[in-house]
This record gives sequence, structure tokens and C-alpha cells, in this order.
Amino acid sequence: MFKAEKVLYPTDFSDCSRSVLGYATSFAVEHKSKLYLLYVHEYQDLPKVDEAPVPDQPDPKKLDEIRDALAKMVEGVKELDVECLVALGHPFNEIIRTAKDVEADVIIMATHGRTGFQNMLIGSVAEKVVRHAACPVLTIKPHKRFMKK
Repeated sequence: MFKAEKVLYPTDFSDCSRSVLGYATSFAVEHKSKLYLLYVHEYQDLPKVDEAPVPDQPDPKKLDEIRDALAKMVEGVKELDVECLVALGHPFNEIIRTAKDVEADVIIMATHGRTGFQNMLIGSVAEKVVRHAACPVLTIKPHKRFMKK
């Protein structure tokens, strides 16, 4: 039987991402799992040169605000053991790295459901995570009834 002691839920605070939070929290409660909430502060792409500038680190107060916002997302769920994490970098890389670092048993994340040409141009964070993560990944395309209006 599949045992999930550690669940990673990456979020970008979008309506799409927030709409699957209930799945992640329910899963974690049902499996008595620790839930890791992850936000990735994305760096802008840098020029591909040897002496590219090092990106500015975000203000520590901003990082604390992000952690607080993550904690507020699950403050009403008393049965959860939660850890709020902020990573710096490209989302799919940091999701995969964090899953490995915390030894996640499963990643539960939203997919925006882009297809075809739009997905080819933009790429899909969820697709990259599915392809490269060492653990199972549950991707959920949110139903529009769960999206804020």
C-alpha cells in the first residue's frame, strides 16, 4: 500500500493553484502526512554570459510575508503538520530540488491546462515536474467552479 508521510504542495498563489489546495490538505490529513507548502520566488532570466550579474536577493521581510501567506492558506486545518518553504530560482527546478531535499513521497500540484501551441511556447511547470521528479506527482486541472470569479 502506498504510504505518503510527506506531501509537497507547490503554489504560486494563483487562483488555479489555490483551487487544488483542498486536495492537498485532504490527502495529507487522510494519510497523516506532513504537508510542505512551497512558493518559488522566480528569478528573471539572466543574460547567458560569463560575467552575468548575480540576481538580487529578495527582501527578507518579503520572504517572511510569503511564509505568512502560505501559513494562512492552511490555518483552519488543525489536523495538519505543516512547514512553509520559500525557494529562489526557476519553479520546476526548485520544486524538484525541494521534493528531493524533504524526501517527499508525493507532489500534489495544479496544472493550468495549457495545450498545443501555447504550451510549446511557454512550457509547463507541471509537465517538467512530472518528467523529472523522483516521486509520484499528482497533477490536478482545476474545475472552473473552484476558481475565484
